[in-house]
Amino acid sequence: MTAPIGASLLPSLAGWQVINRTGAADKARFLKDPQIAREIENFKANIGKIKTPADLVKDRRLLAVALEAFGLGADVNAQGRIRKVLEEGMIDPKALANKLIDPRYKEMAEAFSFDIVGNLRLQDPKFVQSIVDKYATNKFEGAVGDNNADLRNAMYFQRKIGSAKTWYNVLADKGMFAVVKTALGLPDSFSQLDVDRQHDILESKVKLASFKQLGQIDTFAKRYLAMSSTTQQTITSPAIQILNAMSSGSSLSSDTLGALLGAQGLRY
Repeated sequence: MTAPIGASLLPSLAGWQVINRTGAADKARFLKDPQIAREIENFKANIGKIKTPADLVKDRRLLAVALEAFGLGADVNAQGRIRKVLEEGMIDPKALANKLIDPRYKEMAEAFSFDIVGNLRLQDPKFVQSIVDKYATNKFEGAVGDNNADLRNAMYFQRKIGSAKTWYNVLADKGMFAVVKTALGLPDSFSQLDVDRQHDILESKVKLASFKQLGQIDTFAKRYLAMSSTTQQTITSPAIQILNAMSSGSSLSSDTLGALLGAQGLRY
């Protein structure tokens, strides 16, 4: 397997700057790893032979790529659930994908649409490439996360938050909500509130529409990384000042935060 991504070995805030500057090149190098390349080649060569969801779940290699494309790689042994999700699709309100809280199942069911078009999408090179692209992105983020989980979470948030239509979408997505919860300093008890109350509180703190701006996403991701790095021992002195202030309940002005980050060559 490819060596760890360099940015993931840096303190989170510094790593964020690096990954946003060199991420595309790092990802391209990562995808040249023989193991990753073989799985992609095998998927492209054989996915078109699949006729039904039952066929897909029987082929572990193809299934692993398909699941990883939607961040569901851990479900590779849950063939029964995945088969049911794909067979029932999304149209029927009683379909399994519509009952599961995790939105990734809905995304997968909708993408493959076995219930509507059968295996026709698997014959479309553009669709197959879209699955490969999703797989590559998730594998790359996973490689980063092997060394820096906070950086992986920030990358996921950056990629997904723009597609959230309401705060309910964020609340249903464990990855995005983990970033929001930490960045806003929400207590664990927040999740015990009625979901409508959670929605209203989040909307009162940050307007979801603001995440249509890349600058706002970057600022929020940096805030998450600063907050989540309190337990890291490898961060530099300016970052420690930020984290100590935040963890003690103090608030930092944008100017102060900018100055501290600037000491590391970063921007707020």
